[in-house]
Amino acid sequence: MKKNLRKAEQLKRRFLTTCGWCGQTIPEDVEVFGSGAKVRSDFDLSPHEGQIIEIALTRSPKLLLAAVATRDSEAKKQGNDLVFMTCSDQCGKDLKMAMEQEVEIGNQFGYPQ
Repeated sequence: MKKNLRKAEQLKRRFLTTCGWCGQTIPEDVEVFGSGAKVRSDFDLSPHEGQIIEIALTRSPKLLLAAVATRDSEAKKQGNDLVFMTCSDQCGKDLKMAMEQEVEIGNQFGYPQ
């Protein structure tokens, strides 16, 4: 159990200090950019609400960090299940493009949106 708590704390620390796309460290006094994403309708994230999770991409060797929106969060009210943090607008755009490609791959395999 302690190992899971330790990993959760490490993920949270990385999420708050690392760009979700390029992986560079984000200093405390630097502006960050947030973006959100919706997951497939058949994917249940409720056990992970309020936690940081890792997402592996199929087209890239990247491992993304995302915060899972809670039911009553502003992100969820805006239709997002996941929240990403990046160090720049460009990294946010690159992350969005990669996620769109992942959706495209899922569509090719017949996964529901």
